[in-house]
Amino acid sequence: MINKVAIIASCKERSASLLQAVKSLYDQVDEIRIAFNGYEEIPDWVKNYSKIISFLFPVDEYEARAVWLCTKQMGGYILIADDDIIYPKDYAHKMIGLIEKYKRKIVVVSHGSALTLPYIKYNKSCVFSHFKFALSKTMRVDIGGVGTLVYHTDTIKPNINDFPQSYLRDVQFGILCANKHIDIICINRPDGWLKPIPTIGDCICNKTDIVLKESLIKEYIIPKIKERKINVLHSK
Repeated sequence: MINKVAIIASCKERSASLLQAVKSLYDQVDEIRIAFNGYEEIPDWVKNYSKIISFLFPVDEYEARAVWLCTKQMGGYILIADDDIIYPKDYAHKMIGLIEKYKRKIVVVSHGSALTLPYIKYNKSCVFSHFKFALSKTMRVDIGGVGTLVYHTDTIKPNINDFPQSYLRDVQFGILCANKHIDIICINRPDGWLKPIPTIGDCICNKTDIVLKESLIKEYIIPKIKERKINVLHSK
């Protein structure tokens, strides 16, 4: 039996939406590890879910990076989830099925961006697939939404040192995969397969350092895309 573990980093303003996310994944995995960022204590409802393992970070020093602290000494399938998304009942089955189809040579997301050349800037040089909308066929992306990421530890083993910037985990994961020559595949899906949960509090995307994001893309991801295209041309 393949071990399946979901991991979520949550902020205390989203305790209610976190519960909805947990319920949507609970029967699909063997364990759910939750990093409670900025919480003074673990919410009472956690006691009702025996599969949950809690990690309390009252100071919120790790923020979105805390998920990687929860993956230590783990093997099998890892499902990184967000505390503001409801995942479908067949989520784990479909995501893992696609990875197995490619013999664990890929990682899979349901939210991501394929960058285009010549690269100008992110908003003008990408094909973007949002998790809440349909995607008719699978798409290779360069930046995958980590809150919809599924991977096997045979393929990749990210750790917190790979993510020095708190609010750029999607880009940093893209860099990690590019350096390791691992494809990020965005899964095909019907409209509304994943559903956003209305929340209060800041969204991580509102805390993103746009200048740094552009710098990382141009320095680390775009050269890998150009290299890949050259290799394709030479192989023809």
